Amino acid sequence: MTEFNLVHDALVNDSATAALLGDRVRPVQTVQEDPLPYAVLSLVDVQPANSLSGFAGLDMSEMQVDVWASSMLDADTIARTARRALEAQGYTCVRHITDFFDAQLDPGIYRTGFVIRLFL
Repeated sequence: MTEFNLVHDALVNDSATAALLGDRVRPVQTVQEDPLPYAVLSLVDVQPANSLSGFAGLDMSEMQVDVWASSMLDADTIARTARRALEAQGYTCVRHITDFFDAQLDPGIYRTGFVIRLFL
């Protein structure tokens, strides 16, 4: 199973996350017409684990989970819920990402997210 499949399945099968996102968890990109909210998964790093005798048969992967929503509060709530679901599966959050925004402007779409580490 790929990193995308593992993370996707963990999110859509978690009842709290699914209540907020449904099945709108996309690999790499989404179409502009996709209804909010949704999450986009991006594999940002893969490092092979090596030992003195060479490849140890394990990769350390980092996946970024970006949550897009119609308000910053919704994006943050969904991201934190998704993060808890993935941490319950044993994945480690290594970074929380947030956008700084001007509260006087309303762009209509907001993003926040996090990066998790997987060992496969």
